[in-house]
Amino acid sequence: MAVIFTLLQAVLSGHNITAVLIGIVSFLVSLAVVSKLFAPRRKNPPPGPPGWPVLGNLLSLAPDPHLQLTAWRRKYGDVFSIKMGPQETVVVSGAEAMKEALVEKGKLFSSRPDMFLIRQVNHQFGIILSPYGDQWKAVRR
Repeated sequence: MAVIFTLLQAVLSGHNITAVLIGIVSFLVSLAVVSKLFAPRRKNPPPGPPGWPVLGNLLSLAPDPHLQLTAWRRKYGDVFSIKMGPQETVVVSGAEAMKEALVEKGKLFSSRPDMFLIRQVNHQFGIILSPYGDQWKAVRR
């Protein structure tokens, strides 16, 4: 904690605090607008709690995630969606819903999220974080 305070003090020394705060807020608002405009939207996502721009539902999960997820399960059912930062996540809970998702519809749930940075690092040749598909099967063999 002291390291963060020292770093902030070094960055802010000699600068107008109002200008720095306006810059930070402007950056966050711009990031929220850009992520909203260019984020791929799913056609029919499962219901879920509304989230904050950029942060999603992370602040709601902070103190006790298991209790919050249980409360959302009671409110939205066994399958609901939350935002983990900019990433939309589908939460499946309950034995019947999990069986349906993992056994009956296993191919739909067998992939990993497609993330730009992972794609660039792996150069489409990695197997651990690659999405499920023909290329994944070829590399696995």
